[in-house]
Amino acid sequence: MNNARHNLVLTTNFDRLTETAFLSYRNAHAWVFAHENMLDIIAIIEQHPSIVKVHRDMFFSPMSTEGEVCKLSKEWFKIINEISRQYHVIALGYGGNDGGLMEILEMALQENSNARMYWC
Repeated sequence: MNNARHNLVLTTNFDRLTETAFLSYRNAHAWVFAHENMLDIIAIIEQHPSIVKVHRDMFFSPMSTEGEVCKLSKEWFKIINEISRQYHVIALGYGGNDGGLMEILEMALQENSNARMYWC
């Protein structure tokens, strides 16, 4: 991630696994956006790797609701829409079980005709 243009991770996990792995394997720190109040400072075309946590960080009141849709703020649509304009979305190890995030992803992908989502 630190040698390429594709250096943004959007994660539903609120643990520290992604940033710990990045530090362990690349010996580099990533920008971590752990709360939706930080969305307005995300630079999508940034040379530095970034990790954006959809359900916040474990230290910032993580959002987790079992069996119901976790509603995301309008700011999430803006950032995910911008991501889908510039990047293809690659879902790694994600089952799409988050109804709130999937709703926003579907709207962003419909709005951007060139956008693609690949499931791995």
